[in-house]
Amino acid sequence: MDIMKRMIANDWKNMLIFGVLALVVGIIAIVYPGITLGITIILLGAFALLSGLSRVINGTALPKGSRAFPLLEGILYIILAIIMIMTPLYFAEVLVYIMAAFLIVMGLFQIFGLIFVAGTGSKGDSLFPLITGIISLILGCVIAIFPAQTIEVSMWIIGAFLILIGIINIAGGLKIKKVFS
Repeated sequence: MDIMKRMIANDWKNMLIFGVLALVVGIIAIVYPGITLGITIILLGAFALLSGLSRVINGTALPKGSRAFPLLEGILYIILAIIMIMTPLYFAEVLVYIMAAFLIVMGLFQIFGLIFVAGTGSKGDSLFPLITGIISLILGCVIAIFPAQTIEVSMWIIGAFLILIGIINIAGGLKIKKVFS
């Protein structure tokens, strides 16, 4: 148990550092949402590039009959990475439109699904699927009409979350330091 107390006592510095970093990144995300999103997508693009290169290298080491899928997968990762790195904000906008389309289709499926269920004579609670279908449909339309604002608001939400996490970690780190010092 003594080892555990020492580990927790030494962890306050890590919590404090993480808290300060989360707080700073959260503030940057709120003040500069576009730049923060762009940098995040570029970093994810770099990760996708490394993953793609790894898949291609590993795919070439496989026997001839089983190379196709890993090589194709690696090449697709590399193409995606290049798009993400070269045009990060365009990539984000495309993702927003995909999300909007998904929400619209999901909402329509839920609403029209209720029509088919009602036609079968099946009884059940249809209020929840109807409400979620309508909300999905409306949200998808709003996102499709206002993609840039959707991205900005999303970054504000992420920034606020990071600020909250930062404050919690800073407070927790200082509390641990006080208890174990």
